[in-house]
Amino acid sequence: MDLERIDISLQEKTFENIYRDSNKENAQKFKLYLKTIISDIKEVMDADFNLLSDQELYILLNKIYNISFDEDDYLKMLSEKYKKNYVCSANIATTMTFQGIKTEGQGKTFDYWSQLFQVHFKIIATQDVKITDKPFTKNELKKLIENKSILILSEYEIPIEEITFEKEEYENFPLLAWIDNVRCYGKLLRQHISKKDVLKDLRILLYELEIELNSVFQGENATCVDYPEIAGLCKEWFDKSEVKKEYLWLKRELILRKKR
Repeated sequence: MDLERIDISLQEKTFENIYRDSNKENAQKFKLYLKTIISDIKEVMDADFNLLSDQELYILLNKIYNISFDEDDYLKMLSEKYKKNYVCSANIATTMTFQGIKTEGQGKTFDYWSQLFQVHFKIIATQDVKITDKPFTKNELKKLIENKSILILSEYEIPIEEITFEKEEYENFPLLAWIDNVRCYGKLLRQHISKKDVLKDLRILLYELEIELNSVFQGENATCVDYPEIAGLCKEWFDKSEVKKEYLWLKRELILRKKR
C-alpha cells in the first residue's frame, strides 16, 4: 500500500485560467479551494477513527491522501473477504472462442477480415489451482468459481490461427466487482496508518498550504497584468474571512495535539 499526501495546489488553481476568466472569477476559485482544503483537514483531524466504519475511514482519508494498493494488498483483502488463501494473479487461456473482425490501416488502405479469437482471463487464484498453458474448459472454470478458488479480474481476447484444443462457444463469466470492496480497503488502511501518523501529515499539509498562500499573495508584486489585482482580491478576502480564523486555529490545535 502506498499513501501519498495530496498536493496543495492553491497557487495553480488560482492563476490557471488567468487571461481567460475574469479576475473576480479567479479570486473565487482561490476562495472555494481554500475553504475545501481547510474543511477537509478539520474533518480528518476531528474524526474518531474508532467510531468510523472501514468504508467511512477509506472515504475520509481519500480527502488528504492518494491511496494505491499493490498486488499483495489485493490478495490479502480478497483472501479475508472470501475466506480463501489467494496467493497469485495469473493470465489463463480458455477453450472459448468466437469469430470476430480484425482491422488494419485506415482511409483508402483500410482492410478487414474475419478472425477467430480465443478468450483469456486475468485471475487471482488459490495455491491448489494449477496454472499451465492448457486452456481451461467452461466446466472447469465454473467449478473453480463456485469454490471461489479463482476470481476473474478481467477478460480479453487473443487472435489465433490454429486450434489445438476442443473449442467451446463463448459464455459470459462474472468479473470481480471492485466497488464492493471499499470496506476491505478501509480495513487494510487501519493496519498501515494510525491517527498519530495522520495528524503528522495534517501538520505538513498546513505548512504546505502556508507556502501556497504566501505564493498567491506575492502576486501583488508581480509586473504582469492581472496578477496583482487577483492576488489583492484574494488577500483582502482572506484577511477578513472566517477561513483565516479557522486556518490559524487549526495550526494551533495541531501543535497542541502533537504534545498530548
